[in-house]
Amino acid sequence: MAKKRWSTEGAAFVQVLHDELLASEALPWKAEALHESLHQHIESQQLKMGKVMPALRLALTGQAGGPDLMGIMVVLGREETRRRLAFALQQLGTGQ
Repeated sequence: MAKKRWSTEGAAFVQVLHDELLASEALPWKAEALHESLHQHIESQQLKMGKVMPALRLALTGQAGGPDLMGIMVVLGREETRRRLAFALQQLGTGQ
């Protein structure tokens, strides 16, 4: 199931989140700020939510469904969120 939800587009999105968006200490670690930042990036890159959000959920929770991702990220904290994204990228690769 992991490979089914882990696409090239999703992997690239997770990589950008890990390397740029979530690494910035300027981004407040609150659900609303995370939601706005992620959605702005998705829109600016003309990505489809259905292509990238399942990869983010898989990277963070290891599951296909569950509670609000922004809430999960807040509970996990910045470092644990980034650690899980890095682990998913290492284990699942670029989606190719």
